Amino acid sequence: MSAPTENQRYKADDLTAFAARLLVGAGLAEDISGSVAEALVESELLGHSSHGLTLIRPYATQVEKGLLGNSGRPETVTDRGAVLSIDGNLLPGPWVMQHVIETACQRAPEQGVVSVSVRRSGHIGCQAVYLRRVVERNLAALLVCSVPSSAIVAPYGGTKPLFTTNPIAACWPTDAGPVLFDFSTTITSMRHCRQLYKRGEMLPGPWLLDNQGNPSNDPAVLFGDPPGTLMPVGGVDYGHKGFGLSLLVEMLSSGLAGHGRADAPGGWTTSAFLQVFDPQAFGGIHAFRRETGWLAEVCRAAEAAAWQGPLDSGVHLPGDRALARRAEGLEAGIDLDETTLEDVRDLAAERGVEMPRPID
Repeated sequence: MSAPTENQRYKADDLTAFAARLLVGAGLAEDISGSVAEALVESELLGHSSHGLTLIRPYATQVEKGLLGNSGRPETVTDRGAVLSIDGNLLPGPWVMQHVIETACQRAPEQGVVSVSVRRSGHIGCQAVYLRRVVERNLAALLVCSVPSSAIVAPYGGTKPLFTTNPIAACWPTDAGPVLFDFSTTITSMRHCRQLYKRGEMLPGPWLLDNQGNPSNDPAVLFGDPPGTLMPVGGVDYGHKGFGLSLLVEMLSSGLAGHGRADAPGGWTTSAFLQVFDPQAFGGIHAFRRETGWLAEVCRAAEAAAWQGPLDSGVHLPGDRALARRAEGLEAGIDLDETTLEDVRDLAAERGVEMPRPID
């Protein structure tokens, strides 16, 4: 493998064009490639590097193997105006979600609330990427997803994996800036563990179970035979809470979509549920932003807890740091994770695609 050069930054637009070329080379249509590349780079900008360009290789491989469609559009299964069901036709997840988000946002001012279930989509990556587009329109949203073709999380009290990380994301506007979050119902993510495993590093705490059901902080337990599992939010003591949230995500995504684990799907399929709210249809957008803005300001002004380190400096609302990182990345460039940079360089060399030039 080629040795990566440390501390090199790349322009977001250059990385997006580069990623799109790699995907086109794998056989993906140009419009879909651009949408997927944009989502992956946006993940990097927001600081979700575990769902950024590290996904370019598995996405490209799936297209080449015919596990993902390389052209076409999602299909509407049912449409009741404020409620839709969408079949992703096994197309790349960012392309499917772009269609879903745009449809829901267009209808929200008329309907007040729009709910969309999604089945048989490709992996959608970082959910926060899509919700930033919602909040910029003065709308609020909830987005959850599950991957019924995969199992890496045991139900609380068990040892056999059944669920995925089943993330929950949401966003809303305020007079003090948007609130935006995207977190899994597990303590950590599989991709984060894989990155630590490659570097020979441990997790900060016992966030995993080995294949005997023992708590562990060693990512290596996830790659044994049989593998261990991720632990739900709350860990050994309070994991029933994360377990309950995971079940909720399964109901909203696979349950409402009518397609999930009971169908034993192959590939890397995703079920999702999106709900978009127009505050104007309730108490009005100005009252909504004033109320949410007041709360945001009071939280940020709260006295810092004693346990915080010098870099924490008080209360940060969900999305504060991600949006600050995004602004910095657009200005100064994106500093790719070392493991990701090494992988995309190798992939570029394999495919004969020139790497973008780093910022001088």
